[in-house]
Amino acid sequence: HALYRPEQPNWERSAEYARHSIESHSHWYPYPYPQMTVNEGVIGGGMEYPMITIIGGGRTPLSLYGVISHELAHMWWPMVVGSNERKHAWMDEGLASFSEDLFTPTLFPEAPGGLGTMQGYLRTAGSDAETESMRPADLYGPFGNRGLASYGKPATVFRALRAILGEETFDGAMRTYIRRWAFKHPHPLDLFWTFEDVTGRDLDWFFHPWLYTTRVMDQAIDGLSVDEGGRRVTVFLVDRGEIPMPVHLAVEVEGGEPVRFTADVEEWEGRRMEVELRLPGPALRVVLDPEMMFPDVNRADNTREAGAR
Repeated sequence: HALYRPEQPNWERSAEYARHSIESHSHWYPYPYPQMTVNEGVIGGGMEYPMITIIGGGRTPLSLYGVISHELAHMWWPMVVGSNERKHAWMDEGLASFSEDLFTPTLFPEAPGGLGTMQGYLRTAGSDAETESMRPADLYGPFGNRGLASYGKPATVFRALRAILGEETFDGAMRTYIRRWAFKHPHPLDLFWTFEDVTGRDLDWFFHPWLYTTRVMDQAIDGLSVDEGGRRVTVFLVDRGEIPMPVHLAVEVEGGEPVRFTADVEEWEGRRMEVELRLPGPALRVVLDPEMMFPDVNRADNTREAGAR
């Protein structure tokens, strides 16, 4: 159901947006309730309750869909998986924001989605204004720290983890987490351990620095060697940040598809890595994280021209 004043712009599609949101978020776990009501109300943003959400009017189509999608994502977190938002706000708001970002482009292809959320996080990342996500919500500082620590940063973090694990593996782990903890009350370690159980990987290197600290990631191309024909490149990588992450590298090749290279986080030797690649054509450009899935605080040193034209 959608209840709104007829003079509110764009609300005529609100029931459609709600239906699309329920169908999208059911990717994780079937919607368990008999109905859903989206209600225009006197509120700046939105507020969720079981089977009903109150949303402020006066929105663009994308803004209205985004709030509806986010609030309906709460029917999964925390209405199905009942984590404690006062202690671990990111378990609700972060996963809802991640899910909203993931599915919004399926209806609005022009939406920045997770990239826009990541850029919002990067504007504050590593500064004194940032607060770690694992801090209890009533102890967040000023400067909008609740929004960053609970919404934007964890959404960005789980977007990066999905890129690391692969969509199929990540989605399987998330479905297993919801299935195991449906109508129960998990803590953060229950989420972490489920992902480790499903993937068979130790992920402490990922979860601890991203959620317990305000450390940052900063990978860089420190040097580049290209042979005379441009078909063999040696890339010298350096980790200038405080959070180790895998390497996702692409070499753009003249007249062909990019050549891609990935390395697990364990493959770093100290803070440096040397990558040698043989190419089907002359190299044009080398790019770290070409899909922009990782929250690197300085992307200016992620690209290096190879010289071929």
